[in-house]
Amino acid sequence: MSIKKLAIFVEGKTELLFVEKLVIEIAGRNNIEIQCKILQGQGRCPEIEHFTDSKSKYKILLYNSCTDNRVLSDIKDNYMNLIVNKGYYKILGIRDLYPLPFERKNRVIQSIQRNLDNEKLHQIKMIIATMETETWFIGELTHYTNIDSELTLEYIRENLIDLENIHDIEKDISHPADTLHEIYKLKTKAWKKTESHINRTINSLDYENLYLNVKNEIPSLNQLITELDDFFS
Repeated sequence: MSIKKLAIFVEGKTELLFVEKLVIEIAGRNNIEIQCKILQGQGRCPEIEHFTDSKSKYKILLYNSCTDNRVLSDIKDNYMNLIVNKGYYKILGIRDLYPLPFERKNRVIQSIQRNLDNEKLHQIKMIIATMETETWFIGELTHYTNIDSELTLEYIRENLIDLENIHDIEKDISHPADTLHEIYKLKTKAWKKTESHINRTINSLDYENLYLNVKNEIPSLNQLITELDDFFS
């Protein structure tokens, strides 16, 4: 049985752990093999971080580039090996826009696309998780009471921000990581990019809600889920 393969390059541990959890939720743990690598050092040498069940129909190879400005270059460095030599279906890249302003989004996307077109790298898709990946977490409104039972939407609205009436969450929240931290801090919790905090949040998310509803409010999340659906179809 041939295995369908997809490579996903991300900019940090938050994206790595979230995407791993998301693909398992979509595909089912028994259908998918996930291999995670971290690219580090001047030669960008990959080191295997962990490995899961290998009896599967699909394989996801996750690369952590450890910084947003390396995602595209790491993809290009590995393109021939993955697409031509190893027969990968596609390569996805996920990076955020911060600290650039939201108004630069279209310019960044157009610049990346011109770069890929000029080099005829047609099996690469870049996803800009504006402004940061934490935007996706903020938009999953059911998870806050899993962080703390008293962290209700009403409590958050009265003390900080009305999450249910944000017009455009990608545009209107300029620094999502700070906003998420301020929300959690209302109940003496915190959001830091540590593995324990990342795992606490991604394990509190409702992935069915992300898949069915939240994606419709956040175009970048919708783009990622659409690409995964296409891969698993």
